[in-house]
Amino acid sequence: MFKEEAIKELLPRCFIDEYETYVFLDKEKDHLYVAVPSHKKAEEITAYLRRVLGSLPVIPLSTSNDMVSVLTDFVTGQIKDKLTLGNFVQMEDGDGVVAWKKESLYNSEAKELIESSEKLVTKLALEYDGVMSFTIDTDYVFSGVKFEEYVSAEGSDFSANFILIGKEITGCVKELLRILDTEE
Repeated sequence: MFKEEAIKELLPRCFIDEYETYVFLDKEKDHLYVAVPSHKKAEEITAYLRRVLGSLPVIPLSTSNDMVSVLTDFVTGQIKDKLTLGNFVQMEDGDGVVAWKKESLYNSEAKELIESSEKLVTKLALEYDGVMSFTIDTDYVFSGVKFEEYVSAEGSDFSANFILIGKEITGCVKELLRILDTEE
């Protein structure tokens, strides 16, 4: 009796690993966006979609320019249009990894280190159009995605927020792909 009551009372208070999963398809560009905490979860979602739809041909993103070179160029002063530097950069070379956190990259020694060594940028925090901030790595994985408060305000209409957030994400990816596919 005590065991059953304890389970009934305490089970709802147990730690549960909850997260929200957002998936949307940009039909114009044929891009599938999956917002989950890990690659494994993204694979689970795409596997589920394949089962439900019968097939889902997904190929990794590829571009004509190397992501490492473009991220490195961003830090050395060649950032474009709606993108601005955030406050994090990770650089690597054969000697190891260096990271700058919580410091303006416009006024940091990161640029000098890149120019005076063989270090290449492998992760970089960026902001898009003053609305969205994120970190991107050389595998095109966005992490730490955050939106300005007015975009995802509590109590707002979910559908409106989802559309607005989707529009900002697709705009950001479009801008990055423009840079990655056309920069000489």
